[in-house]
Amino acid sequence: MQEVPKELDGGLVIKHTVSPEDQKLGMMFFEENDGSTTEVTITSLAIVHYEEENDYYVFMCDQNWDVQDDYKVESVDDGIAWAEKNFDVEEKQWI
Repeated sequence: MQEVPKELDGGLVIKHTVSPEDQKLGMMFFEENDGSTTEVTITSLAIVHYEEENDYYVFMCDQNWDVQDDYKVESVDDGIAWAEKNFDVEEKQWI
């Protein structure tokens, strides 16, 4: 896995968590134009803040820290709670 970036999609990474080696946090499935599906393994999450916004985002990333999806939250604590509910990531796992 690549080193944790300080920024993702132009926003500052406030907190992050990475799955243990050879494990995944989840899977995402994308439907292609031809009707086929592509599977992407989610191995890391990041809570990101944009300077010009009040809200935060939980970014779901692959092993290269490419953002696959995001979820908007009101605070870092809300992001941690959302990740715990949706990805079984405990508060102590965030750095």
